[in-house]
Amino acid sequence: TSLDGCLDAHRDELDRLGQIQSQRVVIGSSWGGAVALHAMEQGIWSGPTILMAPAYATVVRRCHGGAADEFLQARYEQISTNLDAEAKERCIIIHGTADDTCDISESRKMAVATGIELVEIEGGDHRLNDAASTDR
Repeated sequence: TSLDGCLDAHRDELDRLGQIQSQRVVIGSSWGGAVALHAMEQGIWSGPTILMAPAYATVVRRCHGGAADEFLQARYEQISTNLDAEAKERCIIIHGTADDTCDISESRKMAVATGIELVEIEGGDHRLNDAASTDR
């Protein structure tokens, strides 16, 4: 898949960073969030991670159609297995409630299945534009 290709393109750097995970953070937004999750699922990365409106479920649904729910559940279980409690505490999912590109319900399911914290940005769109508001 395209996720595999993107992960392969970054594998060497993630392997290098893996030696010093406590000093580095992977930040992935949308497609980048999907690639970061794929790295976590493959056991390549377990360091601190910020997933912003990750497109993982959106990509899987396009590729797997009716079998997507079962596929996603298996992948989320693998991520949960690969990350110990400390690693999960160093990860966060940030998603806007008004995202019309990647439905926030997918991030809610992922958070429950993996144990990774979800922070919902009320009114935030896919680019999390409202996250930068100073009126909060």
